[in-house]
Amino acid sequence: TTVGIDATVTSSTLGGRSVSFSQERTIETDLLSQFNSTETRPVEADQPLVSDPVIYINETRGAWDQENLTQSETPLNLAFDVYNPKPYPYTITKVGYTIRMNDVTVGEGETDRGYVLSPGQETTLEANTAIQNGNLDRWWVTHLQRNQRTDLYIDFYLVLEGGGEQFRVDLDAIDYQQEIQTDIFGNKAQYPTGNGTSAEPDNGSADESPDGDEETETPTPTPTETETDDGLLGGGESETETATPTETETESETATPTETATETETDDGGLLG
Repeated sequence: TTVGIDATVTSSTLGGRSVSFSQERTIETDLLSQFNSTETRPVEADQPLVSDPVIYINETRGAWDQENLTQSETPLNLAFDVYNPKPYPYTITKVGYTIRMNDVTVGEGETDRGYVLSPGQETTLEANTAIQNGNLDRWWVTHLQRNQRTDLYIDFYLVLEGGGEQFRVDLDAIDYQQEIQTDIFGNKAQYPTGNGTSAEPDNGSADESPDGDEETETPTPTPTETETDDGLLGGGESETETATPTETETESETATPTETATETETDDGGLLG
């Protein structure tokens, strides 16, 4: 994905002057490579009349169906090689799936194509799934709330008929999970979003609360002088001026706040006059 940003900044302090800039970043994600596997995995039905495992999945494959990509959905072609270890055949009437991104369901459905799993034979099952693009707006909010991180889940199930029974089998052995992380502006570590910043403001307010109003009253004149000096002189003398109000707080003398207030009025007059 290529993300392009065109922005214009206008400043009233510069006489309404505007500055335009643009930025473009390419985001690459690999969502399906880990789904491709040749590992044999047993599938259990947990049914009283059928012994486990009911089938084995010998291989899984997945690819984007770019030819059928539309504005409304993003199709995925998934396939499983399934082995039937039983002495009798199975009939698969449905292959179902659910696609979730950060607990937002972005796609779900069932295939109506039926399959017959012959005893002792391997059969390829195809599951044509799709992400509904209309659901991606809700997902994108959660992606930013989690500091540009997404957990992708694809859950599968089969509906089997065999031995005179019909039952649903959850394919937990091949349920797919993938983490997606992005850094669109290239500064995620410096400016985290969502849950990435939720703890920091709480810690800051907790550290400042014990000092109460004393810090609020004293910095009132001091920041006025400090901000002016920092902006014009580079902040060389602001540390010395800050130390003086600290002693005033400790001594808590009446005369000292009076002098401080006098200095504040004089400074205000100097700044505003």
